[in-house]
Parts: sequence; C-alpha cells; structure tokens
Amino acid sequence: MTIHRFRAEIAGLRAIAVVSVVLFHLKVGGFDGGFVGVDIFFVISGYLISGNILRDLHAGRFSFGQFYIRRTRRIYPALIFTVVATYITGALWCSPEMFLDLAKESTHALLSISNIQYWRESHRYFAPNSEELALLHCWSLSAEEQFYLVWPVLIVLATKFGRTFQVITIAALVSFALSILIAKADPLAVFFLMPFRIFEFGIGALVLLFEARFRHDKSIAEGLSAAGLLLIVASVFLIRSDMPHLEWAILLPCLGGAATIWAGNETRTSKILTNPAMVAVGAISYSLYLCHWPIIFFGRFLFGDQANTWVGILAMAVVMGVVATAMYLFVERRFIQPSDAPPTNFPRYSAAF
Repeated sequence: MTIHRFRAEIAGLRAIAVVSVVLFHLKVGGFDGGFVGVDIFFVISGYLISGNILRDLHAGRFSFGQFYIRRTRRIYPALIFTVVATYITGALWCSPEMFLDLAKESTHALLSISNIQYWRESHRYFAPNSEELALLHCWSLSAEEQFYLVWPVLIVLATKFGRTFQVITIAALVSFALSILIAKADPLAVFFLMPFRIFEFGIGALVLLFEARFRHDKSIAEGLSAAGLLLIVASVFLIRSDMPHLEWAILLPCLGGAATIWAGNETRTSKILTNPAMVAVGAISYSLYLCHWPIIFFGRFLFGDQANTWVGILAMAVVMGVVATAMYLFVERRFIQPSDAPPTNFPRYSAAF
C-alpha cells in the first residue's frame, strides 16, 4: 500500500478549485474563469499520482493491478452513486427525449468516455444549451481516468531507463505544443481530450523533480506560496472562455497550483489553505464536484429563472454542501485509502457545509 502523509495545503487547494468551478456554474458574477478549477485539479492529480507511482517503484512494490484497484476504489463508488441518483431523478422529471440523452450520458460517464462524447457531438460546454446535459461535468473525470491508463506505463518505462523526469518533461511539452497547434482548428478537442491535457498532469509531476533537486529556503517558499495563490485567484477572475490564446492563459492557474504545492504548508500564505474550513471543503471536493452540476441542472430545469436568483443560488449551494458531505461520509470514506483521508476532526467542521 502506498503511504504518504496528508497534505493540508493540497486539501485547501482542492477547496479553491472546486469552489471556483461551482461558482462558475452557478453563474456568480466575477467568477467567469472559475472553470480553471479543473486545470488545478489536473495539476494536483499529476503530482499525487506520479508521486505514488514513483514511491512504489523505488520501494519495489509497484503493481499495475494494485494501482488500478486503488484508483477504482477512489473514483467509482461516488461516481456510480452520482450517476444512479441523477438517472433516477431524470426518470421522474425529464421528458422522454431528455431522458434518452441522460441514459447515454450515464453510460458514457461510467465507461469513462464522456469527454469523447461531448467533443464528438456538440460545441455545448460554453454554449447556452450546455444546461441540457445533466452529467456534462463528468468529461473531466473521463479525461483523468484515460490519463491513468497511459501514465503509469510511461513512468514505469521511463524509470526503468533512468529517464523519468526527462520523459515527463517531453510528454508535457509535446502535449502543450499540440494544444497550441490544434487550438485554432478544433478548440473543443483541446478542451475535452486527454492528450491535450497531459501537460497539466505533467506540470504537477514535475513538482516532484523540483522537490528532489532544489531545496528552497523559507523566503523562497513564502514567495512561491504567495505568487502561486495570486496566479490562481487572478486566473479565476480574469480568464474568460472566449479569450484569444486561452491555451496559454491556462498555464497561469497550472503554474500557480504547482508553485503552491512546491512551497509546502509552512508559509504564511499557506495558512489560508490549511485552516480547518478549507481542509473540510477540500475533503468533500470530489463529492461536491460530482453532485454540484446535477443539482444545478435539475434546479434550473424544475424552477426556471427562480433558480438563478440569489435565493435560488443560495438554496442550491446549501443542498450541494449537504449532499456532498453525506456522499463523503457514507460513500467515499468506505472505500478511500486511509492516507487519503483528512484528519479525524473533519466531521466537526463538515457540519458547516
């Protein structure tokens, strides 16, 4: 079993990422760039997953079977719960035509090909009719699960030849170069498809190289932490989905996330991330991400314009917090690895959400 210490600042980073996405989808003013929360999640995944693989390889205990068992236990219970709950709700409320679309979405989400479906079928994500898709947000999970198919193989082979970080760097650069080249011809391919997202996972993985090769003192750590958080916040407020050269802009939150992770949890800025409330939100971030869009979808479907008022937004946010906390406590925690769980005082703070 892979053992690593709980990283409170990463939990806090997850909190910022998921809250940004939720506020973006709730259409709260000023958070037009909140979709970059997904990019931050990819950086975090690249760091944690690559670190786990490398630790197991160096300890001589890496197993593809165990890796995929752990990933399945971590991802699928809450995903299956979300898909089934959404499907049942759709059966009760959706028209036959919408329900057929939902059935297809559900199948593709469970098969981890949602991103391919949405890329092939429409240009919906940033369009008004994206609200007709109850499981649209599962595209990012599909991209991440596809990443898990290729990344362990790449790292194992690279490590065998003693070129781990050289290969990771090349993979990240090739992925980013391809995203630049393809963006003009097919921007939605760059948005949805895994090969064009590998550079984000790679940025997270390269933090491991910097941790191993470069020892920073306290002043440098303070600078990295402050600059990283500033880049993330600026990205959420300033980046727009329709801005030119978006693929270059996406580097900002990715580098901000990487700098924040590299800085660690001993800086003054990191105290923002490691306070109990942020850690609690970070703990439920996966469940919150899963449940937030179906709640918004059905809220708007059932209540129309009322759902977009401040009262409606607040009501949906409260429902999200309650559902996400329940999912975390009664679904996720039954399957996740002990080292992935936050400190045992989590329930005390989860009541706030």
